[in-house]
Amino acid sequence: MSLLAPLFFAGALAVGLPILFHLIRRRPKSEVQFSSLMFLDPTPPRLTRRSRLDHLPLLIIRSLALILLAAAFARPFFRSVDLADNGPPPRRIVVLLDTSASMQRSGMWTQARQHVNEVLEGVEGQDRIALMTFDRRPTVRVRFDQSAKLDVAARRQLVQSSLTDLRPTWFQTDMASALSVAADVAVAENDAESPQDKSDPGSIPPVTIGDATVILVSDMQSGSSIEKLQSFAWPDGVRVEVRRVLAEQPSNAVALLMEPATGDASEAVTNDATNSGRPRVRVRISNSIQSSVDSFLIGWNADVPVQVPPGQTRVVQIDAPDPSTKSLKLSGDQCDFDNFRYISIDPPMTQTIAFMGKEAAEARSSLLYYLKRAPLNNPSRTVSVETLAIVAEVAELDPLRTPLLVLAQPIDSDFAIALKAYANRGGQILVVMDDAKSIDGMAATLSTISGDSLSISEAEVRDYQMFGRIDFSDPAFRSMADPQFNDFTKIRFWTHRRVSGLSPSWSIGATFDNGDPAIARLQVGKGSITLLSFGWQPESSELALSTKFVPMVSGWMGRNDNSIRSFGYTIGQPIPIAPSPTATISTPSGQVVAYKTQSDLDIIEEPGIYAWSDGTVSQRIAMNVAESESQIDPIGDEVLEQFGVVLSREVDTVQADASERQMRDLELEGRQNLWRWMIVAALGLLGVETWWGGRLSRRAGSAVADGGLAN
Repeated sequence: MSLLAPLFFAGALAVGLPILFHLIRRRPKSEVQFSSLMFLDPTPPRLTRRSRLDHLPLLIIRSLALILLAAAFARPFFRSVDLADNGPPPRRIVVLLDTSASMQRSGMWTQARQHVNEVLEGVEGQDRIALMTFDRRPTVRVRFDQSAKLDVAARRQLVQSSLTDLRPTWFQTDMASALSVAADVAVAENDAESPQDKSDPGSIPPVTIGDATVILVSDMQSGSSIEKLQSFAWPDGVRVEVRRVLAEQPSNAVALLMEPATGDASEAVTNDATNSGRPRVRVRISNSIQSSVDSFLIGWNADVPVQVPPGQTRVVQIDAPDPSTKSLKLSGDQCDFDNFRYISIDPPMTQTIAFMGKEAAEARSSLLYYLKRAPLNNPSRTVSVETLAIVAEVAELDPLRTPLLVLAQPIDSDFAIALKAYANRGGQILVVMDDAKSIDGMAATLSTISGDSLSISEAEVRDYQMFGRIDFSDPAFRSMADPQFNDFTKIRFWTHRRVSGLSPSWSIGATFDNGDPAIARLQVGKGSITLLSFGWQPESSELALSTKFVPMVSGWMGRNDNSIRSFGYTIGQPIPIAPSPTATISTPSGQVVAYKTQSDLDIIEEPGIYAWSDGTVSQRIAMNVAESESQIDPIGDEVLEQFGVVLSREVDTVQADASERQMRDLELEGRQNLWRWMIVAALGLLGVETWWGGRLSRRAGSAVADGGLAN
């Protein structure tokens, strides 16, 4: 028998008290009647060599009760061979393996695999193990329930086989999400442990599962997005053990183009020029804190020298790239996984605005005059305006090449049907009612295209009207939603038409002061119909002469789905290209895949130049490693603790063995519960002692009474 708290057994020394009391409290066997004791001194009982124990069975009962109470507090248990040899309680181990882009560095993945193998060698008995990998999101590779069904050797083989085809990805690191998911997996496994069936006393108790340990195998780079752990409450009973993957070469530098808000390289070009007259672009070079070098070469051919001390950043200007350039190169550092920044500079797409309307006698009084002179070109597209006259031309319109059709005159039903088909394919139709003489014909045309029964009349305007309410979520106003651009109080409207009969499907983009709709929009298929109840030429309004006209026309043209950022995108970042049944994407290795759904973009998983094509239209797409992956300076374990993560501390072998032995003893004592039976036995003995002592007292009292009567 062993004791869980042996110091409490020292209380058994109290067994000497009953023996002492039995020696000094002996009652005289006979009594003598005496007249008075007032002249005698009291003398306490004394132990002498002639003292003898009295009522020995009662003494034994009292002593046993005290011994049982002391033993119960000492928590005794029997060391069963079956249980004592089982070792510590089974552990829950979650191996969390970093597979982000920073692990692409030389020797990192081999070292990470070695860490995982070391963990597997320590798995024994009924330990449960799960394997998770993470980059931008965590992925469970091996679940607890899979490993629990296998023996130790098969458990190790299962995890090792899951690592066979794994390689580091080019995605960025989100360590906070990975740790929170790993902790939830460990806690969920703990909660799933089924309790013992108390209705069946013979049922086998459940296996006691120890605390969970998340073994984090990572380079612990500073760009791992650990800050999001602030909003996560770390669960009790889950500890994290960090196995660091150390870089062979801790030096790293990265060169990044100073990207403008729109991402177009042309907007990053400065006015400064070289002797050759070429424009310049700004490049930011950052060097890691642990770097041992400070001299680098950057440029489109890595031919511009620059010095950056460790832990600092420099901004330099280099010649702007030409359309044939594919990447910005950096050389001189010891880690080359992020030394290329890919760019895609394609010629702008040629797009057309189709116009259907009558020419005015005076050029400055026509809509077309101002539409042609609107500067709509940007780095991604070149816009021209053309007139249409026949139905066949409308039927052949490609919404990608001709994103906007301006309708300013009534048309017949064949034209209307062709226009509706154009809208269904994704085209944007802008119906402008600038002529009061053609309002009946425009009402019929608009009713045919939209499917609503509309009526149009000339509005009465005493002086002028202004916009009363503007919905800045409307495409025409979306680019001017910022307070510094959303002032339309300087635009006056001299005439406009009143439109009634608009169904709830129409969204009102703007109204006049009198409440009449000024701009209304109806979604039709993949495109839309936008109604303007006014004209933009000076005789109708001041819109064409204001700074709002160009951004509004650009909004009516719709978002250019082909407006790819020249400086590229981060791997895993969505790209603004809509899928289609005929679109394809070519990878840097030459593989061509169909791009019919957004999920087809999963093919983009490495840096380089990708090519998108749809029919006769094509576009290059530059994909790069996330900037955060270049921040390879490691963070300390204390950073995890600052966000509430409980770390597993290392202990020596003696302390670990003592801890395991204590856990086994606690488990054995908790199952046997011998102290309960000892308490019951002690209470029983105390009951017998009380009954026996009372009986002896009554017998002694009767004897004294009988002696007094005899005298």
